[in-house]
Amino acid sequence: MATKKAPKKARAQKKSAKKAPVVKKRASKPREIVVMSAEERRSKLKPRENYDEIVAQILRTLDAHPQVRVPGVRPSRLGKLARDAKKASEKEAALRDQLARKLAPIVDKRIRAEDEMWRAVLDVNAGVKPYARKDAVIGDAFAFLTEALAGTRRTDDEGETPAS
Repeated sequence: MATKKAPKKARAQKKSAKKAPVVKKRASKPREIVVMSAEERRSKLKPRENYDEIVAQILRTLDAHPQVRVPGVRPSRLGKLARDAKKASEKEAALRDQLARKLAPIVDKRIRAEDEMWRAVLDVNAGVKPYARKDAVIGDAFAFLTEALAGTRRTDDEGETPAS
């Protein structure tokens, strides 16, 4: 049982036809992250909360009145700027949520550790007071602690007032 083979030239053409052309991948240039200074951040305009609704209304109104033309601001450009701002805002919100989920356990751990430490400091203060009443040298040595605890209570980033 012999099978009939195609001529070599025909087989070579079939093989070359099957191969996809080789596309060289080019390394994309890494985007440079530009971080604004505090002064630059303060100088930037802050849009209103509902700016997307305002821009949409502007675009509808400009579309209804084509005779109105604002130099340097085409409706298509304004729409693109609004989409870019919305996209950046959504990206920031997603990242904030992600970071908040990751950061919450670490913040809780810090709060617990500081609570335990501060309770120990207050225990030391309470334990030193009887000795300070009997011995002025001990009272003078721990005067800094009494002064430090006599100050106002600080509030936490979360608005909590720690026990003092």
